[in-house]
Amino acid sequence: MQEPGIYIKISPDDHKKAPKGPGAREDMRVLREYVTAPSSGSQQQAESTVVLHVTHSNLKLQMMELRFDLHTSVKGLKEKLSTHCGTSPPAMVLQLLDSSGQGPVALQDDYRQLGYYSPYDGVQHRRACAGRRLHIMDLDPHSFSAHGWLEDTSKVEKFVMSDERLQSAENTYKKYKEQKQK
Repeated sequence: MQEPGIYIKISPDDHKKAPKGPGAREDMRVLREYVTAPSSGSQQQAESTVVLHVTHSNLKLQMMELRFDLHTSVKGLKEKLSTHCGTSPPAMVLQLLDSSGQGPVALQDDYRQLGYYSPYDGVQHRRACAGRRLHIMDLDPHSFSAHGWLEDTSKVEKFVMSDERLQSAENTYKKYKEQKQK
């Protein structure tokens, strides 16, 4: 029995095509290490990409390591973030904070690019930005995220079925379970 993994079918003549010579074993070892190495997560990441942690004023949820292009306008950034948090772009105020939560920089100009605000603060672009985070403040009092509607399921009215209606219904789990126990 084979262990789990990826297997390649090799024909009997494939060994004739394998590299030969003094450096062939070393080349194969380097290739094997490259192929089996753990992913660093930055293989297909452009130099102009920055990774930020995102928080929201109304949500407990923290969106970890979202990738943004430094050439994206603040308006485009707000549109992208609205798909993550449900806050409409006009109701957003974006702030860039450091690891201690100090020094908030408001991203006020919708037509400036994210790179103008130096979100990486001297840290390499390809890594998470040493605690830098983008904070979304929701100014809409009627927002879906306000008052916990997106996270607190106890606020949602649950469907309740009476016992009589459940007994009269066909193809229920309860009837299936009773039949299996017979």
